[in-house]
Amino acid sequence: MKVRTLLAFLLVSVIAMAQAPVLNYYMPKTEVVVEVSYLKTELEPGMFYQYSERYLGVKDAIIEAMTMYEIESVRIFGRTVADKSRMHQVELTQKTLANMGLSLNDKGILEGVNCSAEHPQKKNGSKLEPKHKADNLSVTLPPLLEEQILSGSLQRMAESTAKQIYRIRENRFNLLFGETDHAQMDGGAMRLTLSELAKQEEQLTQLFVGKRKTELKRKMFVIDTDEYEPVLFRFSQYEGIVDSDDVSGKPYEIKVKNVKVSASHGEDKKVVCSPIYFISAGETTITITESDNLIAEKTLIMPQYGYETALPQELFLKSAPKIEFNVHTGAIRSIKQ
Repeated sequence: MKVRTLLAFLLVSVIAMAQAPVLNYYMPKTEVVVEVSYLKTELEPGMFYQYSERYLGVKDAIIEAMTMYEIESVRIFGRTVADKSRMHQVELTQKTLANMGLSLNDKGILEGVNCSAEHPQKKNGSKLEPKHKADNLSVTLPPLLEEQILSGSLQRMAESTAKQIYRIRENRFNLLFGETDHAQMDGGAMRLTLSELAKQEEQLTQLFVGKRKTELKRKMFVIDTDEYEPVLFRFSQYEGIVDSDDVSGKPYEIKVKNVKVSASHGEDKKVVCSPIYFISAGETTITITESDNLIAEKTLIMPQYGYETALPQELFLKSAPKIEFNVHTGAIRSIKQ
């Protein structure tokens, strides 16, 4: 019984010694991201829209409530992720990794041997701001006078409101050119008065020309260049971005072309290789088209189209070289002894 226990203990010890700790790292991969920015515009007619030309001389007043969409821009860029199909395992033993210390980034991609790659300070992402000033579409009480409200007909209300607009414009003109008793007011009071007059004029004018609110929106698509559908999305003037199979919108197609695969460095079978790999990356060109119109085009470095090559084990046996890798392409940035 004691002999069996001793043999079992020795077996467990041998297995434990054989299971050296390991470190897994990944090679980089470029995801293709398409960012579509588009404008959403909401139109709301004013209550006097049919009298806008008669009383204000405006011919293009909004006459119907609707929402319209328009593409602002299409941008293509690459995003680095870990290539799960290219994982390498390093046994953390002194015998195989003499003079070698590895550093990985937060995605598990190898960034350095015996050094840490410098991380440039991230710039704040650009804020998504409306391209055009958005008019407030909320329901507010316009500054109508009692005579306008009690005029008895829509046309009389419109006529009276137009006269009020012209009076506001005349008062503002007189303030600006000193043709009123209030011309001697100080600068702060002048600005406040002019601002209030402009606000009243805008509110009353919107009763004729209507209101417009424009908002900039954004949608992103992530593309697998090895397996993708030709129609990336469809775009409708009245619905915005719709599904790729929704024929109410115009199709925007994506193409992957000019795929260039890097040449293999080859491996010398006489050289003992280390578990440290680098990549000679390939590249490809991505295009977005609508009908025959080129909307966007971008050439990207694609490490997944490149060949991996292992560094020789001899490089690490006698010294501790500092090797920095490009975490986006898998290439070697620098080697310092």
